[in-house]
Amino acid sequence: MWCTKCKLWTQEVQWINRKIIREDSFHMWKMYRIHKNFRDTRNRFSQMPWWLIRGSR
Repeated sequence: MWCTKCKLWTQEVQWINRKIIREDSFHMWKMYRIHKNFRDTRNRFSQMPWWLIRGSR
């Protein structure tokens, strides 16, 4: 779900803003959406741009 750099960055943000629970939860949700979209795009040729699909063949 997380990449190494992002996981370390989110843990660092939670350590600095330990009292700001809403912003941490919103950040976790937003980063989860971004990583999920990136993973789905990388694993599915249907969601890849047409020039990447044509260049790979």
